[in-house]
Amino acid sequence: MRSSRYRLPRNAAPWRRPVILAMALCLGLGACQFIRMGRDLKEIVQYSVINGTIAREKSNDNPVVVALFAKKLKRSRLVDARLVETGQFRFVAEPGKYFLVAFEDVNRDYRYQVGEPAGYYGKPTRIELRAGDLWTNVELALSSKVSLGDPAEGTSGPNLWPADRNLGAVVALEDGRFAPRHAKIGLWQPLHFSLKVGPGLYLLEPYDPAKIPIVFVHGIGGSPRDWAALAKGLDRTRFQPWFLSYASGLRLDVSADYLFDALQRLHRRLKFRRAYLVAHSMGGLVSQAFVNRYRENRADYLKLFVTLSTPWGGHLAAQYGIEHTPDALVVPIWRDMAPNSRFVRSLREAVLPQNLPYYLLYSHRGGRFPSPIANDGVVSVASQLEANAKARARRVVGYDVDHVGILSDDEVAQLLDGLFNQYR
Repeated sequence: MRSSRYRLPRNAAPWRRPVILAMALCLGLGACQFIRMGRDLKEIVQYSVINGTIAREKSNDNPVVVALFAKKLKRSRLVDARLVETGQFRFVAEPGKYFLVAFEDVNRDYRYQVGEPAGYYGKPTRIELRAGDLWTNVELALSSKVSLGDPAEGTSGPNLWPADRNLGAVVALEDGRFAPRHAKIGLWQPLHFSLKVGPGLYLLEPYDPAKIPIVFVHGIGGSPRDWAALAKGLDRTRFQPWFLSYASGLRLDVSADYLFDALQRLHRRLKFRRAYLVAHSMGGLVSQAFVNRYRENRADYLKLFVTLSTPWGGHLAAQYGIEHTPDALVVPIWRDMAPNSRFVRSLREAVLPQNLPYYLLYSHRGGRFPSPIANDGVVSVASQLEANAKARARRVVGYDVDHVGILSDDEVAQLLDGLFNQYR
């Protein structure tokens, strides 16, 4: 076993009363809501992260199930689980005492059977998470000589996975979970959104194996309703729209992890052979982080990747927010969206799978926020056309529309329709 641990840094920021008051007014937040927002963000920074890898006894293509259990007196409770084809795993958890276990899912039923290679973190060793902890290089070694017992009691039950009522749910875009108020809560009170509504991967109709799923990923402060125009014009005899819904105020890696786990689980359940990924604005960053995990785990069902108006170079407003907002009120997503953040820098090194064609669509009609820098009213053209993102693209296409208008533009819809049919 190996692991290292250190405390996440907290950057001090000066209290700028005018900035905070302006933020509250722009958001339309009342005093009580603003206080709740502060409490929500304060709780988020209490959460901890565990990053780890799997060491197999023998090289093979069997998936590995990694499970996180909370220790409660003499009993253990399943908190979360990950399906790892190969490579790395990550958990986000509140402070507490945990155990990590894993097993090679030889018969691919999510259940542990005696004889399947398994392993604990340690002997097993309890992981004690404090507020803001980051555990790295946690290694789980699998062996056929290990048999899972306590603290993994219950892993041979009917379903290892925690319940997810929103995974694969069939809903209409008018569903209340996609209401504007929830989109706003997802940005400014992401923890509240996660507990009250929860992330989800939704379908508009029951899965049809004759149709290709197209996964749509909204941007910051958005919801699946943002895709209404494009979904309406989609050829529903050939394609099936799926929609990711997530708290857009959370760190991007967290949302990317959810998307990867959700698609992997639906892929195991539905056996679809191909899917497309289309993302708007910040959703493109979430999607690229997803693609990184997809590539690491050697998945092979994604056949097309398209982004619209994505700020590949980050956004200066996020940096301004970090610098001029009290640390307790910094929305987590700002730390990833700042132009020189670790997350933005990591995407410059992103490598796409060889068989995944990527198309970059950008918008350049500014207007709502006059600026000497060319922009689409929200994101600068320079950020959308970051050099490394352009280099990854098979084609770069610009549209004389604003940041939101690209989602309902007829020419954009026509190009997408052509791409969807080209890669069938």
